[in-house]
Amino acid sequence: QQDLMTGREWQHGFYVRDRWNATPKLTLDLGMRWEYYPIMRRANRGIERLDLQTLEAIIGGVGGNPDNVGLKAALNNFAPRLGAVYRWNDKTVLRTGYGITYNPIPWSRVLRGDNVYPNVLAATFVNNDAFGYFGTIDQGIPTLSAPDISSGRVRVPNAATMWTPEVDNVDRSIFHSWNVAFERRLMWDMSVDVAYVGTKTDGGYAALDINAPTTLGGGNASRPFASMGRTNPIFSFGQRLRNRYHSLQLAVNKPFTHGLLIKGAYTLGKAMNMSSNDEDGRVTLHWNTPSQIERNYAVAGFDRRHNVQVGFLYQLPWKGDDGYGNVFDAVISDWQLNGVFGAFSGSPFNVTASGTQLNTPQNLQTADQIGDIKKVGEVGASGLYYDPSAWAQPQGVRFGTSGRNSVRGPGGVNLDL
Repeated sequence: QQDLMTGREWQHGFYVRDRWNATPKLTLDLGMRWEYYPIMRRANRGIERLDLQTLEAIIGGVGGNPDNVGLKAALNNFAPRLGAVYRWNDKTVLRTGYGITYNPIPWSRVLRGDNVYPNVLAATFVNNDAFGYFGTIDQGIPTLSAPDISSGRVRVPNAATMWTPEVDNVDRSIFHSWNVAFERRLMWDMSVDVAYVGTKTDGGYAALDINAPTTLGGGNASRPFASMGRTNPIFSFGQRLRNRYHSLQLAVNKPFTHGLLIKGAYTLGKAMNMSSNDEDGRVTLHWNTPSQIERNYAVAGFDRRHNVQVGFLYQLPWKGDDGYGNVFDAVISDWQLNGVFGAFSGSPFNVTASGTQLNTPQNLQTADQIGDIKKVGEVGASGLYYDPSAWAQPQGVRFGTSGRNSVRGPGGVNLDL
């Protein structure tokens, strides 16, 4: 590590809101938020960016370079919010809402320095021959020397890890969120709430290897920057991801009356995204070759199609309101029965295969699905959950027929009582 990881950045927000009782039955919540995210810098200089024409790291604030190394923060991050509540009658309420939120992920999380040359001298040494080795134990690990950054430009060695923000593609993504809900009070002090909830995001942050092979089977030789001596990845950080979520949500609630409380919820939902942990911005993609980018968009790894959660409390009828007359009354009085029940679908996963024959680095090889998927049902050391004969190793220079997160693992049922 040549420099300390000293990310510095500000996040500014200004919000105006008004609640308007338009009629005795209709209430509107109106709001507007403006956000500004100046470009991150280090404690004693600006950040770094890779010059793709020369494969030199441009050091912000050094050698006459601007601190922002040519990156610009957007000034038009306006986020409107709208909510409405309509009281149909004393027992029925309709609610709806829509809002925009800008991605608040700090760049100090993504570009803190451990993956940026020359802050940290991390290196990966590979042989262009997928079946060969780079060197012997006697030869040892090559030395990666700390460079002189006084000129503001440093050639990035082939072995060095490099993430670089992408000029004109680093604006904050927009999260669109909306919902429509119907709530009805029932007998026995119970209420039921039925809602549709959805979100949509385009341009979420991720790092794409822009040096991934352009030809299937071409190996490192078909990497775009191979002619410049770069056969390791170049992770270009910017707006990449597309996310979608739609759900039907049902809630049943009964406050604690007549000795009974119930809070229950069921969600039927579907989440689609392009990366396994896209919520934190510091992500890469399974498929980086330009012709294969769309393979990344699939059911999210955290998707649980069905989810039921119920909490309850029941006060047993033997109450000691008048005190305890004897030991027997003290033992049997004032007991409660309470618990939490949960049941949920399994999360999806990839069925992978060897990528040696494919020879297309920075791309995940998946298995061919050659038959119907048969559920065995065993979990852990007990055995297999699926019969593996449904899949096979792809032959030739091609990707397998199964996609990302194409199969679901076991769900769960739990009762705490």
